[in-house]
Amino acid sequence: MERAKFFGNLPYPPDKKQPCLLTKNDRKVFIFSPEVPEESNLVEVVVSTDQIHVGFMEMAPGSTWHFVDEHLGDESYYIISGNLTELECETGECVEANPGDTLYIPMGCKHKGFNFSEEKQRILWVIAPVMWPEQTDTSFPHEEIRIYKNGKDKYNIKEKEESSYSLRKEYKLKLSDVNQLGNFPVPGEEARKKPIYYYVMNERNCLTTVSGIRNPMRIRFFISNDFYHVGEYYLPAGGVGSRVSEVDEHGGDMVLYAVKGPITVFLPDTIETFRVNNEDILYLPPHTKYQFINYNQWPIIGYFSVAKEL
Repeated sequence: MERAKFFGNLPYPPDKKQPCLLTKNDRKVFIFSPEVPEESNLVEVVVSTDQIHVGFMEMAPGSTWHFVDEHLGDESYYIISGNLTELECETGECVEANPGDTLYIPMGCKHKGFNFSEEKQRILWVIAPVMWPEQTDTSFPHEEIRIYKNGKDKYNIKEKEESSYSLRKEYKLKLSDVNQLGNFPVPGEEARKKPIYYYVMNERNCLTTVSGIRNPMRIRFFISNDFYHVGEYYLPAGGVGSRVSEVDEHGGDMVLYAVKGPITVFLPDTIETFRVNNEDILYLPPHTKYQFINYNQWPIIGYFSVAKEL
């Protein structure tokens, strides 16, 4: 697939970045893969900058996509609906992820997704820093895909014990705290070493911390490494006046997806205000100061991704 012209320039080119609220009408829609439409999934690209790429993907019940996928960056899936069965085509590792789970797919992973549920599968995906090369290599032979009675085992037991497999188990046993930011659930460089393995992250194994003492907000990190950071903001309702978060900013591009809104986002430097409704996405360039305000009688929940520096 030739790289679309909007890749790296959505919603703005690198030299013209500015805060932007993106709704359902602002998405670039195509199928993967057009060569075999009966074995495709529906892809919506919402943000594609020089640092991060964010969008949605849908698969019909019982379906898969034809080609094996691979990226020049780390990828994550946030499962909105449906059950995802994800296959690592070289190792044969197969994991399941359900609504609310985040699946971490390290760079270099040859992956293929399946929807064995009776529900349409909808996923929010994040890739950083690079999505695809100029030409995507989709030539991985199906007869080499490692599944039940198919393909070859390229990694023997000894290699697995000396690889990121044992490292992954070690890190999953560790308690998660704020000191692990940048190396969670494992250091990025280690996660990308062959053989590559998946990490299914959720509220039971995430890194939880608190932002602000006077105006506390819970933050759950599902991924935090040298490429990007992915997690969940949770700001409850109630308090004296409207509940607010502390003012924050990041060194890289930030994308916010409204899981439970509306989320009011205030930019104190420009006095701009954005109302992010459910399934809307807000894009903020590097070093944009922002603050959440909860005007609802329920908590607001935002799923975030930040490129490079927190």
